[in-house]
Amino acid sequence: MIHVLTVTLDEFVAAGGPVPHLVKIDVEGGENQVLRGGAKLFASERPLIIAEIHHQQAAEQVSGWLEEYSYGSEWKTPPEGFPRYLFAWPYGYDGAGWIWDCAGAGRSEDGTLSPPKGLPEN
Repeated sequence: MIHVLTVTLDEFVAAGGPVPHLVKIDVEGGENQVLRGGAKLFASERPLIIAEIHHQQAAEQVSGWLEEYSYGSEWKTPPEGFPRYLFAWPYGYDGAGWIWDCAGAGRSEDGTLSPPKGLPEN
């Protein structure tokens, strides 16, 4: 057995680590524990979240957490159901624009979004 030291997000920030603006989570079923370990961070700093969710129970737990912490979300679900990909943002943030930016979309000078290269406009 391999023992791995861990630290919660809140412990990391409290110890002087940089406050993240984006948290990426890929922990094979421990997503809820990661989110719970960042309770202070998510309540005060409101970082964006990208996560890979591996099973139904984790998806349900994360969905409840998103509601509790007032985060909007977009789930990308493959035909086989899992893993699912989550993009989440605090309410009031331009989540749709962020997802388009992640996908490689462009913005015109007036700030409107254009689809990523290779995708149809509609």
